[in-house]
Amino acid sequence: MTLYHGSPQGGIGMLQPSFSQHGKAYVYFSTNPVIAAMYVFNPLPAPHAFFPYGFDREGRLIYEEYYEGQFEQLYGGREGFLYECDNVPGAFNPTQIPHVLVSAAPVPVSRCTRIPDAAEYFRARAGEGKLRIFLYDEMRTLGRLPSVARMIREDMEAEGLCERPEHPLSKFYRAHFPELFEETERMK
Repeated sequence: MTLYHGSPQGGIGMLQPSFSQHGKAYVYFSTNPVIAAMYVFNPLPAPHAFFPYGFDREGRLIYEEYYEGQFEQLYGGREGFLYECDNVPGAFNPTQIPHVLVSAAPVPVSRCTRIPDAAEYFRARAGEGKLRIFLYDEMRTLGRLPSVARMIREDMEAEGLCERPEHPLSKFYRAHFPELFEETERMK
């Protein structure tokens, strides 16, 4: 079975395990090339991550814009690489995320596709029905933003981000969701 790995770095011949937000050194893969392509750009330094994708009730891949302009800001004009690996012995899923597999060992690359503009790549996949993109205005109209705010507040609390302004996740959230920090600080 072919597995896919997205990266901002080209020219990789052997994918090496690295630490992620899960605390273990793995090479992350997906059985779905569109999911793997989401990882061509991460606005946070490793091991932190910001990848607002998920699945709808029917199991279809969705991308959600949590703040206005997020999709274009994160993916517009971003070059990335989609690696294919045909031989990944011992791959397993330590997460509850569908289509995600990992390997604790280095994995040789079988093929690589350059993605010149990740936003264009995702729009094309959406046109093929392989992805549904919910932009900010649609998220607001559908009433999904309150659940996003709850999720971010929970993350802020769990990580103690109000007391750690230099933490990369704190900086990212403060830049894009300042009202959540202001609200939290008012409640103290």
